[in-house]
Amino acid sequence: MKKRILIVDDDSDSKLLKHALAEYEVRVETASTTALDVAIEFRPDLILLDLVMPEVHGSVLAENIRREKRLRRVPIILVSALVHSKKNDGRVVQVGDYPALGKPFSVDELKHCIAQQLSGKGPAQPFSPGTLAGS
Repeated sequence: MKKRILIVDDDSDSKLLKHALAEYEVRVETASTTALDVAIEFRPDLILLDLVMPEVHGSVLAENIRREKRLRRVPIILVSALVHSKKNDGRVVQVGDYPALGKPFSVDELKHCIAQQLSGKGPAQPFSPGTLAGS
């Protein structure tokens, strides 16, 4: 059975990610106001969450997800142009309790971060080419 990933992002590019992540069952939710209900119904193994969303900010949504008993242990990866800088060079960084990828990011960086989170290895480690052996 494929692992389930919920992408919560109002960016139209998020639908392109669905195709790039074909090895997973992916659902895209573009409305932050309904994302919590969608997550409860979809029961994802991981949530990819845009930090800057209209109506409900991603950090607020992440905390609401953590308060929901059925979703408490689901890993969340934040994505945002706000965490991208020349210092982290698009690598995974920690934003509070969550790993975060700066936009734009490569599909390889995303897959690496997802694999780490789904394997339960804890905080995401920086991506470097060559660490994706077998993927």
